[in-house]
Amino acid sequence: MDLVPAFSPSKLPVVGIFADLRTYKHLLYLLMALPLGFAYSALFSVLVFGIVFTVVGIGIIMLLAALFIARGTARFERWLANQLLDVELDTYDDVATDTDSTFGDLTKYLEAASTWRGVGFLSLKFFIAVFAFVPLFVLANGLPLLVAPLRYPYTTRLGEVNDEPVRWSIETFPEALSAALVGVVGIIIMLHLANFSAYLTRHMATALLGVEKSTADETTVSQTHQDMITQDTDSATAEHTTDN
Repeated sequence: MDLVPAFSPSKLPVVGIFADLRTYKHLLYLLMALPLGFAYSALFSVLVFGIVFTVVGIGIIMLLAALFIARGTARFERWLANQLLDVELDTYDDVATDTDSTFGDLTKYLEAASTWRGVGFLSLKFFIAVFAFVPLFVLANGLPLLVAPLRYPYTTRLGEVNDEPVRWSIETFPEALSAALVGVVGIIIMLHLANFSAYLTRHMATALLGVEKSTADETTVSQTHQDMITQDTDSATAEHTTDN
């Protein structure tokens, strides 16, 4: 007997986005991007000043401090992406482990590509924060309109044009229904924008914050297989030498 697959409301076109848990994860990511993006812009400024003033001792200290903070912050961003952006990223394995001096311990992080990839992601996070204003602005204006039939008559403020507030006076029930419809449409658009932003950020994170775990596992298996072949070859060579 054939089993009929269970129907999922999240598969509905346009409005299925309301029933998809990932939508609300993406929205939470955008909410967190606002303060984080502006904080990272300050860190990026410290990094730039450190590069500019490397001729002075304080510049080198600022640069090193900013880079180490950036590595730790990139680790946090990788964890955040794994939790909210539907990816599974593992850390890059590009930091040398055979250093035997304090200077070598410092330079291995400067030479690691993952350090600069993390810096690149953090600098781009500011633009994600700027873009996050759009769906969050729509949400802030759409929610009051959604409940207009329950609270009319009232006047809602939709924003400003040329420093003048734009207001909508809702006096009758038909106007309240129209406002609610506008609110629903606005929220749907906002959620799709949130998902689109998450889509872009997910690709940024995959490119700059880590390697996907499936790829990392395949690389590990391939390396293990290569090591086994090398060991077998070495053993065969040793036996052949002994026989001779």
